[in-house]
Amino acid sequence: MKNGVSRIYPNDVAGLFRPLPFWQSRIIMSERVPVNAHDMDMIIMSSELDKSHIVRVIVEKLHANLALLMNAAKSAHNVATHEENIADNKYDTLSLEASYLAQGQANRAQEVRLAIDAYQHLSLQQFDADSAIGVSALAILEAEDGSHMTVFLGPHAGGLKVEAHGREVVVITPSSPLGKELLGKVLGDMVDLRVDETKRELEIIEVY
Repeated sequence: MKNGVSRIYPNDVAGLFRPLPFWQSRIIMSERVPVNAHDMDMIIMSSELDKSHIVRVIVEKLHANLALLMNAAKSAHNVATHEENIADNKYDTLSLEASYLAQGQANRAQEVRLAIDAYQHLSLQQFDADSAIGVSALAILEAEDGSHMTVFLGPHAGGLKVEAHGREVVVITPSSPLGKELLGKVLGDMVDLRVDETKRELEIIEVY
């Protein structure tokens, strides 16, 4: 029993030995358990989260970013190789600068390709209250002021933000500060989020 609610799968005998996610148990017991506005927000938030959909949205945004990078690299390459931009002397660096820019964009594009491949082959693991958080975990973090942050622990593209089901999901990687904090944690644990010189303590309130 957690949060005062017994969790069972009503139509699954085997489920009698497995806990329901918090939001589902609260819905089943809603006639007997008062649900305040905050809990109702969490029920709606949790029931809408679908990791496979979130991964699809991540891949779509990465493809869009890749297209932008490829166009930028092509434009820089055209500038670098245009006959009017060929250096007349050692002080004329326009072509050289454009060449460096084109190479940088191409390198970044390759990184995005690797990220796309990683997400397309990502095996989604399901996490429950007792599971140690790892790659492919989706977690909802709550700050002391009641604000929430939804994060997806992915293999690449840390810092990417996507909109899924009308909410923002931030992609973090195991090598990031917050990713390192989350790895191995379980539901109910606290993690520190450091932004510049400010530290915020967040509670892991939902994991999928």
